[in-house]
Amino acid sequence: MGRLKGSKNKYSNGVRKNCIICKKEFIVSKSRLRIKYCSRECYHKSQIGCIPWNKGKIFLPHNREKKMLSLRCLSCGKSFMSYPSDNKKFCCRECFNGYSSKKIIRKCIICKKEYVTYPNSNKKYCGYKCYSKILLNTGESHFNWKGNNVGYHGIHHWVMNNLGKPTKCEHCGKEGLTGKKIHWANTNHLYKRNLTGWIRLCASCHRKYDLKNNRK
Repeated sequence: MGRLKGSKNKYSNGVRKNCIICKKEFIVSKSRLRIKYCSRECYHKSQIGCIPWNKGKIFLPHNREKKMLSLRCLSCGKSFMSYPSDNKKFCCRECFNGYSSKKIIRKCIICKKEYVTYPNSNKKYCGYKCYSKILLNTGESHFNWKGNNVGYHGIHHWVMNNLGKPTKCEHCGKEGLTGKKIHWANTNHLYKRNLTGWIRLCASCHRKYDLKNNRK
């Protein structure tokens, strides 16, 4: 709020106003001329008896109770009500703590050995040795191999890893091209894992080749 009369502050050269509640004179800067009260106490007094912005009503989402679902607790098996957005799996905190503290036995997806872990863990391997074997696998032996269902960028990376990075255009004969100036172009535009259906083209020849074969 505003400063009282006679106080030494940086607003001493400001504008003098009178409080609309206690009628005291106070000083404000020119950028705060909209202030009407000398203190926060006077502001609170002005709000007594005023109608609030929501007119005293409590607004709740429409039909919120109808959106509740009946779920089953993973720990005790009891049913409880919850909203879909809450993503609850347990009926209370005690069930959550009890379920999280229990250990379960899983099998390693590499060596098939059993290991102990917690239910909330995403661990799939018994140790780092089995995990490192997955990282070293390439090609069809990789766990994320998609075959011919690979996307546009994935098939181009596969061709580049097997045939190398092109440097010379097979149509115009330009050499020493790097980066986005030289591409691997698919001859039949089917983008399958066939290394014989790819040619080296510069960006200009690649565009002309696609337009000639009704490709944009």
